[in-house]
Amino acid sequence: VNIIISGQYVMLTSDFGLRVKYDGNHRAEITLPSKFEGHVCGICGNYNGNKADDFLNPDGGIEKDSNSLGNSWQVYNDTSCTPGHDYNPNCTEAEKQKIES
Repeated sequence: VNIIISGQYVMLTSDFGLRVKYDGNHRAEITLPSKFEGHVCGICGNYNGNKADDFLNPDGGIEKDSNSLGNSWQVYNDTSCTPGHDYNPNCTEAEKQKIES
């Protein structure tokens, strides 16, 4: 595992191709090589090319939005993290469209 600071981001890379880019606040980008397509699951989706099932909660149900998705994956014994409610990030219209696509 290699961890570096690049501008405003902390970047983690692994020997198997995982890359995590985090701004230290709320934005994280996670990428995996295509060999993992269809072999992962979790809050970041299942990497099967079907956007319709990317909001699966741990029980296999579809969440209505990213806020409820995040809440569904919350670790409830972590008292430092409370469920989010109607959070509207400060995004441009282009960023919102990219996130929703």
